[in-house]
Amino acid sequence: MLQLPSRTFWAWERSEDLRAVDPQTTAIAYLDQTILLGRDAVSTPRRQPLTYPSNATLITVVRIEAPPGTSLDSAQQQKAVALLLKSVQRPGIAALRVAFDATRSQCHFYAELLTDLRRQMPASGSIRHWQPLLGKHSTALKTSCKSTVRGLVRLRTPSSSGRIISNCARFRSLG
Repeated sequence: MLQLPSRTFWAWERSEDLRAVDPQTTAIAYLDQTILLGRDAVSTPRRQPLTYPSNATLITVVRIEAPPGTSLDSAQQQKAVALLLKSVQRPGIAALRVAFDATRSQCHFYAELLTDLRRQMPASGSIRHWQPLLGKHSTALKTSCKSTVRGLVRLRTPSSSGRIISNCARFRSLG
């Protein structure tokens, strides 16, 4: 597997001109779309312009949001996977990053979504990395389901100091 550059510049939902970024040393991770899970899976694409060098290493980031208590089912999962796959089919994409701060009750849905996504990811082509690696943010319920680049899911809970800690006994392999 080819390596990504050692640094990554993050471009979220604002206008960015990154033409000065050195593609040899820096990748560009950008928010491509946000998928809102409710009664259906609805995509909101990036609305702001993004310019970058033509030979930049691109990491497409897809944010998934589901309010706590949202009933999630297989139809939403299938639609969310289809939307995620659209993001990796864009030209020049080297990696996919999925960001979903799932509550404890949404973790099973998220694990199944990642399993289905991994099964449908292109076997060849420009995608060199599959990165469902998330930040260290907790949800409104202060619990979240996170996944790592190795395809594991773990629960994170706040410690008495308010920091997020991992419960390694809850790792589950996604294949």
